[in-house]
Amino acid sequence: WLPFLIIKYPAAVCWDTWGMITEYLNHTFSEHQSVYYTFVMGKLIEVFMRQGHANWGLFLFAALHYLMLVAAFGYSLQLLHKMKVSKPVRIAVLVSYLLNPYILDYVGVVIKDIPYTAFLMIVHLILIELFMDHEKTASNPLKMSVLFISAVHVWLLRKNGSYIMIAAGIFLLIRCVKKKLSKRPAVVLLAACLAAAAAFNFLGAHFDAKKGSVREALSVPFQQTARYVRDYGDEVTAEEKSAINEVLDYEIIAEKYDPSKSDNVKSTYKEDSSKLPAYFKTWFAQFLKHPLCYVDATWEQFYYLFVPEVDNIVLYENVYLGYEIGDTLDLRGKPFYRDIFKSTGIFLQLQKWIVSVFRRLHSLPFTKYLGNVSFWFYLLLFVTTVWLARGSDGGLIIGMLYLTLIFVLLGPVIYGHPRYMFPVIYPLPTVTLFFLKDMKR
Repeated sequence: WLPFLIIKYPAAVCWDTWGMITEYLNHTFSEHQSVYYTFVMGKLIEVFMRQGHANWGLFLFAALHYLMLVAAFGYSLQLLHKMKVSKPVRIAVLVSYLLNPYILDYVGVVIKDIPYTAFLMIVHLILIELFMDHEKTASNPLKMSVLFISAVHVWLLRKNGSYIMIAAGIFLLIRCVKKKLSKRPAVVLLAACLAAAAAFNFLGAHFDAKKGSVREALSVPFQQTARYVRDYGDEVTAEEKSAINEVLDYEIIAEKYDPSKSDNVKSTYKEDSSKLPAYFKTWFAQFLKHPLCYVDATWEQFYYLFVPEVDNIVLYENVYLGYEIGDTLDLRGKPFYRDIFKSTGIFLQLQKWIVSVFRRLHSLPFTKYLGNVSFWFYLLLFVTTVWLARGSDGGLIIGMLYLTLIFVLLGPVIYGHPRYMFPVIYPLPTVTLFFLKDMKR
């Protein structure tokens, strides 16, 4: 992966990351993004920018992402060896890591989803080790330290990571008590949650960060309402219209409605949570009138999880350009763009070439499935079936994957943003082989 990191010099940057860079430089932090990530990235860039080398700060930050990927996937290969997975299978897994366009394209990309996924993947791997040999893993100070550090970062990098870590800690504690195992891993995980919560609140208060909006968790009902207004607007009563308009801009949501993503409708949210109870009363009443309208809205928002033929290709070329579902995203035309990084000469040519390579990987017979969200979703269903058939107690690992998936479905869209599924995709080869080995044993 190292050549890809170098070719992307100083790094590829997505529009979310540009927004965070601007937040840091303008001292306008927001909890909608990770305050921790924004601060660390911004400080690195600022230090080198003062010396006239902003590129170096960005590249160093991209290198940290790269090292986290190497740590997570290297650990997974080591764990497969410990599980006595045959060498041909381990080589096949290694090749899949090296050729998966969802992994390759994000080497050298500065985006919070990569370290978040790497740390969450490490938590998964330590849990697998606990299921393999609880007492030996629990008594290993290095493993417990890594578990603590990883859980803290999962919380600080994504707010929904906090819920995943709390749930994992509670269920791990229940398992330890029920099976009379060492409670040290559960205590470490719950202590990490307390430490992360304290750090999260401190950073938010210190930087006077603007609170995140509840609208990020309301994609599904907002989409359903917008579709209902579009298709059955003539049936909406004055009372229902008023309840909707208190939360969303009723006059434009039908026009703004895009079946594949909720951003357009969510942007009209009026940020008054006190009006939500009346809205949900209307939302439920309209569901009873036309339930299939809601089903259609939800299906069109998430159908690409079930349909392998749908491409979900998102590439980031450099600090200037990205490609989302075939559309060129010129970051230089965005209001948050700052002309502080330079990608020139042979790097620009190589970056353009490497994007063409990634596009090719998305179309080749084997690698196109590795770069397909639906393929990984069906693999998750397969692993779940194996787990249910085996009656294994590894439900905590499966549960973490599904909890991650639930937050993906409730919040951001996957179509055009496959990175939200990376926390499910990246650990799945190891998790799959763990359950297959468990069933065989």
